[in-house]
Amino acid sequence: MRFLFVDRILELEKGKSAVGIKNVSFSDEYLVNIVPGFPVLPRSFTIEAISQLISWLVIYTKDFAVKPVAVMTDSTKFSGDIRPGDQMLIKAEIKTLHDEDALCAGSVEVDGKVVSELENGVCAFVPMEELEYVEMVKKRAYSLVGSRDLQQFIAETDLSIGEPGMFDNDRHFDLNLVDKVLDLKAGDYIVGVKSMTMTEDFVVDHFPKRHVMPGTMIIESLVHLAEKLIQETAKESAGTLVKILLKENRKIKFRKYVRPGDQIVMNLKLVDISDNTALAKAKVTVENKLVTSAQMEFQIIKLYNN
Repeated sequence: MRFLFVDRILELEKGKSAVGIKNVSFSDEYLVNIVPGFPVLPRSFTIEAISQLISWLVIYTKDFAVKPVAVMTDSTKFSGDIRPGDQMLIKAEIKTLHDEDALCAGSVEVDGKVVSELENGVCAFVPMEELEYVEMVKKRAYSLVGSRDLQQFIAETDLSIGEPGMFDNDRHFDLNLVDKVLDLKAGDYIVGVKSMTMTEDFVVDHFPKRHVMPGTMIIESLVHLAEKLIQETAKESAGTLVKILLKENRKIKFRKYVRPGDQIVMNLKLVDISDNTALAKAKVTVENKLVTSAQMEFQIIKLYNN
């Protein structure tokens, strides 16, 4: 699947704001099952949609001379899930614009309800020709110009372990962004590895001239790693099977590119955990050099007891 999260730009005012849409379909390969039979778009990918619309806004504003690259974000917040058949209304805003960077914000709405927000994101400008083929970007640019929630689904559905034939005909969504767990201590920390290869779908678009791992994919890899730690913690403490949802990211910083051939080592440590929420600090390194750091908050959903 192509790594494109804006289907159409509805409005664009140079230097100020833009509005776009992204449809979510069962054909999307990035869907995941939070619980069997409930495929959703990973929450972090809604931030990718905002970031891509911000990118188009900056590109138009700067007359296709630069490509913005995320550097840091104060906060991203999530308050709902997006399912096949939903249409995302994406909003992007430039708060301050300088010669070398911009401070931006944005949100995603579904059926009039805000489901994700990006606050105070800083993007640095890279000359367009270093990352993209300008004519290809221009061609793409010119082509652009309700459902039940998860808690209700769980309440209405029997998710007992081992029920014969349950969801046999359901498609499985198995996006997995952790290749290996190196170390894990329940209730405390986890260390894992994700390898980036040239076979990753997103390298076609991110970026054609310099393939790098999107920041969104790094954050989503941390979500997958956190779920392994929190699941093991819940299993040891209460014998409970749980799933998690990303609730908020704070103080996200991206310090260097991750390229094909790199292995990212992800360290995530729990700061606090309760029955319903978990707080963690995360850092990502490549060859012992810091790539990304973030503070993360998760919602914990209990499925059933073993």
